[in-house]
Amino acid sequence: FNPMSPADQLEANRDRLEAALLRVASLVTLDTEFLPFYLRLEEELANLDRQCSAFDRARRLAASQKAIC
Repeated sequence: FNPMSPADQLEANRDRLEAALLRVASLVTLDTEFLPFYLRLEEELANLDRQCSAFDRARRLAASQKAIC
């Protein structure tokens, strides 16, 4: 059982990914071998943005249905 709300889980994932992206960015400046990891983290952040957007839309839709009922 995870006591965090879905919104909190998404935000925690964002924080972890952004921290990792910063660390890997520093490594890329030292050695381009780390560039694939940087690109992957950027992709993961973009995916998370899409998930957050979908979550927000779903939350608004559910709230609008509750208001109707």
